[in-house]
Amino acid sequence: LPEKAAGLMGLLADGKCDAESRQSLVAFHDELDASQVGVVDAIFWELCGKIAAHQSVAIGFKCWFGDGLPAVKRWCALFRQHLPEVKILLGGPACQIAPEQTARFIENFDAVATGDAESTIVRLLDCFEARASIEDVPGLLLPGTGGWRRTPPLGALDITATAEASYDPRVYPAVGTDDKLNF
Repeated sequence: LPEKAAGLMGLLADGKCDAESRQSLVAFHDELDASQVGVVDAIFWELCGKIAAHQSVAIGFKCWFGDGLPAVKRWCALFRQHLPEVKILLGGPACQIAPEQTARFIENFDAVATGDAESTIVRLLDCFEARASIEDVPGLLLPGTGGWRRTPPLGALDITATAEASYDPRVYPAVGTDDKLNF
C-alpha cells in the first residue's frame, strides 16, 4: 500500500490527475478502507486475548473524532457479539463534547463518561466488578428504552483524591512500545 500511495501522490503532485488517475485514487481509497477494517478486527482479537488473560469484566475506549470513532464502534459491536458479558465504557473528548451523538453513533455500550472520567472510572469499575447498579455513579450517560438517562452530575474534580497514574510495564505493558492504545 505505501508504494501505491506514493505513486498516486506523485501523479497528483505532477498535476496529471486525469480520469484514469482519479479512478485509481478511488480504488486505492476503497483498498485502504478494507485494510483498516482488517487492522481493527485484528486488534479486537488481540484485546479479547488480553481480556481473557486478565479476566477483565470491563473495557473502556477513549473516543476521539476522526478515524478512531468508527474503530471504537466496530469494537463495541464485536464485543457485544463475542463477549456480551464484558461491560463497555466510553469516554474521551467525543463523549465530553457530544455525548448523545457519540452514544447514538457507537450504539453498543454500557455507560458513557460525560466529564473527566478520573472522577467516575473507579466507582464505575467497582460497580461492574460487584455486578451492582451504576445508577448512582455520577457523570454518566446510560442507554435506556426511549432515550438516554443521565446519572447525577459530576461535582468538581478533586485531583488529590484521584489515584496517581502508573506507567509501570507490569501495570501498563504497552508503555514504551508501539502497541500503546488509548483506552
